[in-house]
Amino acid sequence: MKASMEKNSAKVLNLWKEYYTDHLEHYRPYNPISQLTYMAALFNPGLCYCYILNLHQLEIEMIEGNVEEITGIKASELTIDRLISILSPHETDLLVQKEALVMDFYSRQTPKMALNYKLMYFFRFVDWNGRERTMMHQSIPLTLSKNGIIEHALSIHTDVSHFNVLKNDLVSFIGLNGSPSYFNCDPQTGGFDLNQTPQHEGKLTSLLSKREIEIIRLLAKGLKGNEIAKVLNLAVSTVRTHRKNMLNKSSSKNTAELVARCLIEGVLT
Repeated sequence: MKASMEKNSAKVLNLWKEYYTDHLEHYRPYNPISQLTYMAALFNPGLCYCYILNLHQLEIEMIEGNVEEITGIKASELTIDRLISILSPHETDLLVQKEALVMDFYSRQTPKMALNYKLMYFFRFVDWNGRERTMMHQSIPLTLSKNGIIEHALSIHTDVSHFNVLKNDLVSFIGLNGSPSYFNCDPQTGGFDLNQTPQHEGKLTSLLSKREIEIIRLLAKGLKGNEIAKVLNLAVSTVRTHRKNMLNKSSSKNTAELVARCLIEGVLT
């Protein structure tokens, strides 16, 4: 079993080594002082853990959050190899496809633009209790080498199982600082589709008002109607009306489905 798990993780590690590590001449530790700025931009509607991956050595330099509760691995014992090895062979193969798409996308960006994109996709694994978890993976480059190769990346893994997300194997690149976004890119095409139309906002973002998105964020955090009303200084009846309008606009059957769709389109990330 252990040998099989190591073989699965090697598929991803070898891919990263070929694209990142082999093109990085020197090891540079990451100074995490500025990490909080990025963490604040990555919305996390559930249990999560975050880590900084050094792509020169393929080592985790920093990790925080609920890693042991989610993966069963102590933070002090976590390596990127062990993290990948919890995936099934099928999920590992899907991860290789997704990461190949990610590399192709970033290779087409100028160094300045590469730092303006956050990627997002979902994956699943069965934890030590036999429970299947749906995880949302978000990652953003932190530093680049002189030749434009990503040196450090901040990743956040959030457990979104409670939203009953209809898991897909698509990848979204969410533009920051006004950059256009590319939603639901198919990794099975073998690379980034140059003909894909960039969007400055997702479908739901254009349908929902700023106030409605504020309410969805609080719903995603588990707040109830009366709690949301208190936080936003609204009447409870107003919150109910907003919720009804949001469900109608998005053609969602219930709040869980609405939140799940918002996650997939990057509205809440």
